[in-house]
Amino acid sequence: KILQQQFKVQSASKGRVGSQLALDPSFVKEQFAFLHRHCQENIQKDQHIINQLNAYACWMWHVSLLSMARRPNKNLLGNLEDYCFELKILYVNDKKNSKARKDGRFIPLSDFFLKALQNYTVFLKQIIELYSPLLKQVFAKKKIALNDLFGKVIDSKDILPITVKEWQSRKVKLIPLSRNWVN
Repeated sequence: KILQQQFKVQSASKGRVGSQLALDPSFVKEQFAFLHRHCQENIQKDQHIINQLNAYACWMWHVSLLSMARRPNKNLLGNLEDYCFELKILYVNDKKNSKARKDGRFIPLSDFFLKALQNYTVFLKQIIELYSPLLKQVFAKKKIALNDLFGKVIDSKDILPITVKEWQSRKVKLIPLSRNWVN
């Protein structure tokens, strides 16, 4: 109900764009201020790696939804190789059941989103550099690459593992960021 009250009503006389469900800018600003505070608290170096990774992924999910008008699917950020930084575009195929469009489409990327994405990939590279031996052991991989963490969260079922044994338990999983996780 609270969210339903936050939609800005558009005049019928104006040209129609999309579904006409634009959120009120002050509501969006308030929600992002809250999200920013939450992420800032959890991305700090003194926080557990799971809190850091998940908070940053959650931030990127929200930024991508607002910046790209992309339908949320299983891997909300898509694949890193689908982004073209030079041309500032992203290739998506989020209408798989559409009869009108068999192929995907290109979405222009704003400077704000590109900067956020670049910061996110730098953050992930730092995590890989710092925690590579642990992550290789936990996820049974010879090498941890950027794509292994991009757009992913660590689901740890209410525990923040400390020991390698706790990390290797079946309770700790690396999963694609999805609507179900964020909600």
